[in-house]
Amino acid sequence: MQSVRRRLSLILIACTIAAVVLSALFVNRAMNSTFDKYMINVQNKRYATIVQYFQQVYKKEGKWTKSSGQEMMHEAYMSNYCLTLLDADKKEIWGMNPNDIKNGTHMMGLGTGAGVYSSKTFAITKDEKTVGYVMVGQYDPVILTEQDINFRNSINEGIAVSSLITILIAVVVSLTISKQFF
Repeated sequence: MQSVRRRLSLILIACTIAAVVLSALFVNRAMNSTFDKYMINVQNKRYATIVQYFQQVYKKEGKWTKSSGQEMMHEAYMSNYCLTLLDADKKEIWGMNPNDIKNGTHMMGLGTGAGVYSSKTFAITKDEKTVGYVMVGQYDPVILTEQDINFRNSINEGIAVSSLITILIAVVVSLTISKQFF
């Protein structure tokens, strides 16, 4: 009788652990996928804001100068991306040094830049005519702030803790149920 009860307990516990682990993995994967889509959306909005900002600068100044839009550099350094302003012929007006981010010169609590540096170039238009370009570069495929990383980590910790608690409850319930059969 003892071995049958023990086998039943082990089967119930194993099934519960498998179900909880699979559920946790699926929830984690779905959450990370949704979060990644959210971050890409945030980044695309950031790109649009940068382009709009430079369109306003050009509209206000009517031309590009060495100081056109340089006040945006501070935000770029704080958010760990690089900006380069180009005229309509794609000649550099001014640009940030990507090595400053990679070397951690201007990083805000995120460690050093990782990965391969990549940049995207966006046209700056006025009256449907391209008047310049802005290159936005970064070392990671998606720019994550410290708060973004903390949010993702806290969700993952929550999934892990709730999985462990569920497994413990399942063990107690399995042992209790198996005792009632014999």
